[in-house]
Amino acid sequence: MVGDPGLLRWVLQKRPLYASVLHGLASDDNSTIIEVLYVLQQKVLSDAALVPAGLQSALFGDVALEQLAQIVADDQLGDSKEVAYGMLMSLCTNPAHGLCPESASAWGPPPGAKTGAFGGGQGRLLRFMRRLQAIKVVQHREILLATARATPRLAAAYLDSVPFSVEPQPAPVW
Repeated sequence: MVGDPGLLRWVLQKRPLYASVLHGLASDDNSTIIEVLYVLQQKVLSDAALVPAGLQSALFGDVALEQLAQIVADDQLGDSKEVAYGMLMSLCTNPAHGLCPESASAWGPPPGAKTGAFGGGQGRLLRFMRRLQAIKVVQHREILLATARATPRLAAAYLDSVPFSVEPQPAPVW
C-alpha cells in the first residue's frame, strides 16, 4: 500500500514473495476485493508507478486472471465486479501491462518466432480467452471481443482453438 517504487520493483522481481497475492481473491468480501484491486491499479498498473510491463504481467498469472474473471461473473459483487471488469479490460487490451502485444505485432508473429507461436503474456492471454464464459456472462463476452479487436492475431488463434462452429446459428447469443 505504501508503494515505494524502488522497493516495489525489487519485490516484483522476487516471484515467491507475491505469486499468490491474487489467489483466492474471488472468495474475499467485496470491500477487500476493491481495496486489493485499487492498490494494484494505483501502485503497479498506473503509468506513474513506472513498473515495467514484464513485471506488471508477472502478477497476473493464469490463476490470478481466473480469479478476476470469477469476480466479474459474480452478480452478487457490486462495485468489485466493476473494478475487476475494468482491470481485465485494461490488462487484455493495453500493451503497457505486458499481456497484450504491441499494436505493431498485433497482425503478425513476433520477429524470429515460429508462425502461431505464443509465449509469455500472449500465451497466457490466449489461455485466458479460452476460459472465458462468453456465452453465459455478458462482461466476459465484452472482454473477449475487446481483446480480439486489440489483437487480431490472438483472435485468429482463439477461433482456431475453439471446438465450436463459427457458422451463423439462429440463436440470440450468436
